[in-house]
Amino acid sequence: MCSPANPRFRHRITRGLLLALAALGGLAATAAGQVVPDSAQADSLLPQVDLTAQFREAGEATKQVVPVMPRIEPGNPQPPHSRMIFTRDSLEWGGSGTLGDLLNQIPGVYVWRAGWLMQPEMASYKGRGATSVEYLLDGQPFLPLGPDSVGVDPSQFVLGMLDRVEVERWPDVLRVHLFTRNHNRIAPASRLAIGTGDRSVARFQGTFEKRWQSGIGLGLGGDFLNLPTGTLQVGDRLQTQVWGQLSYVPSARIGVQFQMFSTAIDRDPIRALQGDTVSQALDGTRLDQQVRFFWRKRGDGQGLRTDVLLGRSKWSGSGVDQSTVNYGVALSQRSPRAFWRARIGGSSRWTPVVVRGEAGWAPTAGLSASAEGVFQRHEGNRTSAWLGLRGGLGLPLGLALTASGRVGRQVVVPAIASDTAQDLANVDLTLGFNRDAVALSGTVSRTSAFSAATFEPYRRVVASLRPSDATEWVSVNGRLRLAPWFTVEGWFSNAIGTPPDGQPATHGWARAAFRSKFLRVFPSTTFDLKFSVTMEAWGAGTLGVDSTGATVPLPPANFLVAFLQLEIGRFRAFWERRNLLGTRNEYVPGFEVPAFVSIFGVRWDFLN
Repeated sequence: MCSPANPRFRHRITRGLLLALAALGGLAATAAGQVVPDSAQADSLLPQVDLTAQFREAGEATKQVVPVMPRIEPGNPQPPHSRMIFTRDSLEWGGSGTLGDLLNQIPGVYVWRAGWLMQPEMASYKGRGATSVEYLLDGQPFLPLGPDSVGVDPSQFVLGMLDRVEVERWPDVLRVHLFTRNHNRIAPASRLAIGTGDRSVARFQGTFEKRWQSGIGLGLGGDFLNLPTGTLQVGDRLQTQVWGQLSYVPSARIGVQFQMFSTAIDRDPIRALQGDTVSQALDGTRLDQQVRFFWRKRGDGQGLRTDVLLGRSKWSGSGVDQSTVNYGVALSQRSPRAFWRARIGGSSRWTPVVVRGEAGWAPTAGLSASAEGVFQRHEGNRTSAWLGLRGGLGLPLGLALTASGRVGRQVVVPAIASDTAQDLANVDLTLGFNRDAVALSGTVSRTSAFSAATFEPYRRVVASLRPSDATEWVSVNGRLRLAPWFTVEGWFSNAIGTPPDGQPATHGWARAAFRSKFLRVFPSTTFDLKFSVTMEAWGAGTLGVDSTGATVPLPPANFLVAFLQLEIGRFRAFWERRNLLGTRNEYVPGFEVPAFVSIFGVRWDFLN
């Protein structure tokens, strides 16, 4: 230590500090006059990144729209009440876990459910059985294959891989058009979903879509559903689906696309409470491949257009190996008020020749008409031919009158060699009202005598459906928006007289939904909340007859489903609980519907 008594020591310290500062100054001057080389290799240095420029570039990519493959949709224009459309928003916010849940919103549809997730859920329309609903995937027929070559199980379709569903309604048949995701931005889009719930259910889903300026597009997706913990009635269930799409659309006038779906199902047998097997196990893989080419004269969708389609479907498993090739060429013309399309094609299995013509015309805002004519040649020298007509007339006070009908002859199950053509004479008349917050329609229809096919997964319980006589139907469908954030909707259907097998005599569906973005609290619109309660109820009916010829009754039942979903930006969290009433009755006798089962999870959507 230094002290005032030792001045010599203080002078020495001061002089040392001055010499050190002088040395540092000299070193600084030397460094300023020369550059010392970096010892690191040049290619190992981090590049300079302009994050602001990248952010702006990413924002522009999300706005840049590029051409994509156009959909092969039902012909427009169409009269009112001719079809029901489920957009991407409907699929995300409807609370529907499966396609069968969507079809349940259509008056006259009864879904034969075998329980909960990943069990068969075959849709029957007005008691017409397994063939009353037809499915098309991106314009190509989706034919039943495998152990059930009569009807398609809609639970095979994953809603997360679909972008739009359109349902054509005729008096006796529904035609369901399914359209896969079709990204139209330069910015890549991806999706991730994770779900879990009761009985150790686990579900994982992901998609990725990318499109380049050159016209090349890529789409990938996968869905995995596992319910490993079985019960006495229902064993383990496992389903995996993979989707791939590759396209080249250099302009809005021409393009080609290839896509494939692979669905692997491993489902244990289903047993009734008494221990008897009511549905066999299913273990196999279905592969669907499609190639489509289009050319059109104009890029705005109007004018002449040509579509060439080629598809192959194959099923392998459960002791069955089947495959078929679908082919077709379609020529169409579209204008703002008219449309026509001629299509010729067929399938290498069961129906080698299909000729179809469609036309629509709307000369004024209140007048519209459409028609379709179909000829099919099946194996075994069997033929089908029918004509479908629709017409719509706008009336004062927001009213609209629509009539439709199908007449002709049709082989409804070409896969069964002994099946012959049946007469068609089916008509309906609908009066609808649509004004702001109120939409209401009533329909009366008549379906001709018919021999319907039963569903293969339920054949041990319902061996066959008895032929039905001509039947009259009355249905009411409505939607009421009581407030911008509260809506009530539903339908009721009733068969006059004795209903056909496979359908309740009286059947209703209703949903009350609360949905709000709370804009006064969250003006950025990034917040969205929905809560809905859905009820389905029906009266007593008959499903068919068993293997001994005894009638299989359908007891009355009520089912309640609650759905809650919260969205913040592109993040969604959801919760769904089924059979809230603990109903013990079933959609099909012997197939238990579990009570108070839930599934919950999260979904993320990313853009760029």
